[in-house]
Amino acid sequence: MLGAAFFVDDGDGSCHAKVEAAREKLLGEDRRVLATGSSQGGEVLSSEYGDLAGNCLVYTEFTGVPAGEDAYFVVSGERLYTADGKELGPAETTEAALRQSLSEAKERWLHFKDPVD
Repeated sequence: MLGAAFFVDDGDGSCHAKVEAAREKLLGEDRRVLATGSSQGGEVLSSEYGDLAGNCLVYTEFTGVPAGEDAYFVVSGERLYTADGKELGPAETTEAALRQSLSEAKERWLHFKDPVD
């Protein structure tokens, strides 16, 4: 999920990560690289997604992902920072989440709520 600072809106409901955020690596629990992929595209989420409306749901296809691991880590090729200067990632991703279809991933985000401070 990317906020406005990290994606380009293509104007037709689709979006893509900015170039510096597009290349991603899939790491195992020991942090060795298992696969590399590039963002394949994305979709600007509509108002039905509540707090996430207007964000870009990007997806990356990794090939040759081994089975049987408890957790993987996805890290961008470039360092990304939040508005307050904190570095993002790597983000832990479960094997089940990696194998979801785009429609399954969208359903998972449908009822997301921003945490209350």
